Amino acid sequence: MESGMGGRGIGSALLSRLIAECEKGPWRQMLAIIGDGHNNAGSLAIHKKFGFTVAGQLRSVGYKMGDWRDTLIMQRALGDGDWTLPE
Repeated sequence: MESGMGGRGIGSALLSRLIAECEKGPWRQMLAIIGDGHNNAGSLAIHKKFGFTVAGQLRSVGYKMGDWRDTLIMQRALGDGDWTLPE
């Protein structure tokens, strides 16, 4: 989101709707790719709020403002996730 737009519930509303729409489909997992991983507290917080957990880290895959940046991969089950076999 644009700087200064946080804290209004817009991100939560959008992510909640996206998850709901994805759960209507045949998918079992949802991934979030978080650029600038550990320095992106807002993105980490909202994804954790909606049940995403860190599944992996890509170290130093981006370079920004004179520093190497990590990327985090977060994952969330949709519907039954891997608790049941596909039909």
